[in-house]
Amino acid sequence: MAQAPQKFGGPWSLIKVNTVARYYGAFTTALKNQGFNKVCIDAFAGSGDFQFKPRDASPLFDEAEVVETHAGSARRALETEPPFDKLIFVESGAKNIAALTKVTLQFPNANVDILRGDANVEVQRVCQSINWKTTRGVLFLDPFGHSVEWSTIKEIGQTNLDVWYLFPLSGVYRNVPVDRNDLTPDKRDAVTRILGTSDWETKF
Repeated sequence: MAQAPQKFGGPWSLIKVNTVARYYGAFTTALKNQGFNKVCIDAFAGSGDFQFKPRDASPLFDEAEVVETHAGSARRALETEPPFDKLIFVESGAKNIAALTKVTLQFPNANVDILRGDANVEVQRVCQSINWKTTRGVLFLDPFGHSVEWSTIKEIGQTNLDVWYLFPLSGVYRNVPVDRNDLTPDKRDAVTRILGTSDWETKF
């Protein structure tokens, strides 16, 4: 059974992946003669490709119709020239892992690790395992909601990674009610986990 690309986003998603792809190419070009191992880490790699409903689609648009497939951030990393020496993709979903694995097979010369698990756990482990004296890299953090914990950001801070973090500001706002009486323990914990401090309660 064929593994379908993820369905999400819109035209803004293309702007996002196009921008980070240009950065990947600029990064590997700048470091190609510097003697460093070049690593790319995509912490929410998805399926490798994605689809979205065209903006000008009719109200009767059939989701089963064939729509244009776009290269996601993981495929863009695989396509980077000059190439990265190592690519590390983190993903939690089984279907996405299967689709992503098929994508990587199209790049037989790429040195790829696909890690299934929680992005916080896997990214922290990867950061601790790499020799940063001899390695430079790019980390792409594009989470669904407020998935990235402050403990992960602190660990990333000990590396030599260039970090692209698409911060989920709307996720913070959703958990910070106007009326403090509506602030549940779960909401309080969620915001503290992403910001790394409870000071936000008085700041907001």
